[in-house]
Amino acid sequence: MTFEDSLRSAITAQQSGDLEEAGRHYGDVLKQAPDHPDALHYFGMFLHQCGKPEKAVAMIERSLEIYPNQPSAFNNLGNLYRILEREDDADNAFWNAVRFDIAHVEAWRNIAEVRRLRDDEVGSIKALRIARAFEPNFFPTCHKLGMQLAGIGEFDEAADIFIAIVRNGVFKRGSVIAYAEILSHYGKPEKALELLLEWQKQDPSNPLAAHHVAAHRGLESSGASQAYVRETFDGFADSFEVVLKNLGYDAPEVLAQAVMDHHKGKRIARAVDLGCGTGLLGPLIKPGIEHLTGVDLSPKMLEQAKAKQVYDEIVEGDLTGFLTSRQAEAFDLVTAAEVLNYIGDLGPVFVAISRSLKPGATFIGTFESLDGDASTGYRLSQTGRYEHRQDYIMSLADKSGLHHVETKRIALRKHLDTMVEGLVITFSRPE
Repeated sequence: MTFEDSLRSAITAQQSGDLEEAGRHYGDVLKQAPDHPDALHYFGMFLHQCGKPEKAVAMIERSLEIYPNQPSAFNNLGNLYRILEREDDADNAFWNAVRFDIAHVEAWRNIAEVRRLRDDEVGSIKALRIARAFEPNFFPTCHKLGMQLAGIGEFDEAADIFIAIVRNGVFKRGSVIAYAEILSHYGKPEKALELLLEWQKQDPSNPLAAHHVAAHRGLESSGASQAYVRETFDGFADSFEVVLKNLGYDAPEVLAQAVMDHHKGKRIARAVDLGCGTGLLGPLIKPGIEHLTGVDLSPKMLEQAKAKQVYDEIVEGDLTGFLTSRQAEAFDLVTAAEVLNYIGDLGPVFVAISRSLKPGATFIGTFESLDGDASTGYRLSQTGRYEHRQDYIMSLADKSGLHHVETKRIALRKHLDTMVEGLVITFSRPE
């Protein structure tokens, strides 16, 4: 087998993950040409794949000594240096990569990351601007540049980049929502709306785009569509619990404590966790409950809830429809943690909950606070969630025959640099 054939076979086997076969071919390659720059470079990457970064560095350094004009080898070497926490060497390697190839965008992105980790935001942004100039529609570069510009308060330039991302069709839907929230939160609501309208233009049937356009236009609606809720949480299911942990989210813990405080150790026969999601509340309250049902619109969230093996029954559906489909006075406890903020008009919800409770049973829910004026008692905020006035909630409870037991003010979660204020309210149905 010729040198070229052996090298090609080695690379093919390496790319397919057959490291044993790749190792045999690299042995043949290096016997035939022990000082060939490409062979040494690729063998170095093979050693890295085998978990030997120090030996990989030695091979690539040798390759570059023989023939320095290898920008990709310098970039790979820089990445290996970073694995070995040799940040200065990594920085030098990345700069050598762009010295030999000014348009090496991956090296520019790596330079930007090294600069960012050294708290040199200006240098990092300069490197990202160069990378974007060579590859203007590459999402990771544009996303990082826009986010870092926003991080230093350059919201106008960040907005232009975010809008260009959407206009060029290289966006991720979760990122678009985040961009809009950043812009509106930091005083650029008109840019946020422009961004969302561009998204809706690109994808006119998307329920997420329609909902967030409505939120930023301040349009009134009685609640988020089921399609919006389902798509939002199906797309969020895999990262849901990690993201909420980083946001200081403790509504399940607070709600579970409210359950324990009210029931004082008394066993609960039947309970339903409305909007159960991945099942964060279930494990906290199940020890005191004989039969616990979880209800949610998102099938992917329910898959994770089911895996926790806490719920005795799991139902895919909307909460009002579920409650009205069950017999009256079916439950001793109804909980709703961070789900009612996707419904504006809570009138039908309270009626359904009251109907479902046995005499003396309890409803405990969290609500996102609305302290300003709203003729309807609720408002769709620019986050896409609904805020409710406390007097509105109390009025609905009274009309549906529920008795107010206790209200606690809590911080629901962190949103950018502020905490979202909320309420945990306990109601009971009179005996």
